Amino acid sequence: MLQTITAPFAGTVLAVHAIEGQSVQAGQVLIELDTTDVDVRLREANAELLKAQSAAQVLREWEQGVEANRARRVLANARINLADTGRKLADTRLLFQRGIVARMEVDALEQQSRAQQLEVSSAQSELVATLAQGGSENRHIAEMGQINAQAKYDDIVAIKAQARLVAPYAGIVARVPAGTTGSSAAFPQAGARVSGGQPLMRLAGIEQLRVVAKVDETDINALREGMPVTITGDGFPGLVLSGQIEVVGRLLVEDSGQAEPPTYEVTVSINPVDSSQYHQLRLGMSARLNILSHRSDHAIVVPLNAVRSADGGWFVIARSGPGAPPSRVPVSLGRTTEKGVEVTGLSEGEVLLVGGPGRE
Repeated sequence: MLQTITAPFAGTVLAVHAIEGQSVQAGQVLIELDTTDVDVRLREANAELLKAQSAAQVLREWEQGVEANRARRVLANARINLADTGRKLADTRLLFQRGIVARMEVDALEQQSRAQQLEVSSAQSELVATLAQGGSENRHIAEMGQINAQAKYDDIVAIKAQARLVAPYAGIVARVPAGTTGSSAAFPQAGARVSGGQPLMRLAGIEQLRVVAKVDETDINALREGMPVTITGDGFPGLVLSGQIEVVGRLLVEDSGQAEPPTYEVTVSINPVDSSQYHQLRLGMSARLNILSHRSDHAIVVPLNAVRSADGGWFVIARSGPGAPPSRVPVSLGRTTEKGVEVTGLSEGEVLLVGGPGRE
C-alpha cells in the first residue's frame, strides 16, 4: 500500500515531524501546517453564516416581525383618523344645517375624509405587500442561503481540522518522486509555502506487503486470483513467506521490448508477518515466487512417451506387479507439465512400462 500525503489547503509548513525513511505508526503526526489563512476564511464564513441565519429567522417570524407590525400600525392609524374625521363631518353637517358654521368647514372635512380614505387603501396595499415578503418562496430562498453558508463553514472547519497531517496507517515515510508535482521533489521543510492539494510525502504501508512480478505471456493464462504463493528471497534468507495472487494483470507492461516476449504484472499479497519476520524485510527487495497453479491428490504424472492412443482413447502399458505380464491400462489425461502429463486410472503397485509414443 502506497499513499501520497497531500496538503489539505494552501499555507506555510509549521513543523515536520518525520524524516525520509522513518518508520511511523498509525495516527502519528507527520506535518503541521499554519492555519492563519484558513482562520481568515473561517471568520468570513462564520460572519456569512450568522447573517444567513438571521435573515432566515426574520422571514420565519415575518408575520409577527417589525415590518409587518409597522404596516399594521399604519393601517390602524389611518382607519382611526378616517373614523374620527367621519364623526367630525357628521357633526359639522348638522351645525351647517342650523346655520352655525360655514359651508367651507363642511367642504374641508369632506376633502380630508377623501384623502384619509386613500391613506387607508394605501396602508392596506402596503400591509399586503409587506406580508408577501415573508412568503414561502422568500423563506425557501433564505433557508437555502443558510444551508449553503452552513456547508461552506463546515467545509472550512473540516479543512482546518486537517492542519495536523497524521499517518493513516503504519508505514515508511518516502519522498515524492520527481515529476509528481511538476516541480522539484524536495522533502517538505518548516517555513516552506505549499498549495492546496500539493503532494508532500508518501507513506509505504507495512501492514499489508505485496510483491509485484512480471510474468511471460505463455504463463499468464495459467494464473488465477487466489492461487497460493510462497515467497523467498536472497535479502531475507531462511524466511519463507506465504500469500496469494491478488491481481492478474491484463495490460501489457510498457517496458516490454520487441526483443523480449510480452510480459504482464501479477500482484501477490503477503499474509501478515510477525515482528520477528518483519525486521528482515525491506521495501523494494527482490523476491522469488513459487505459485501453486494446480493440485490433484489422485493424479499421477507420467512421461509423455508412456502414453499411447487407440480407438479414440488413451492407455499406458503397465504390469500389475513384478513378474506380471504387461497389459493395457486405460487412462484419462489431465494437464501437461514439464515432467510429463497428468493421468488418472493407474492403481497403486502397478509398474509402468515406458516406450515410444504411438497409435494402435
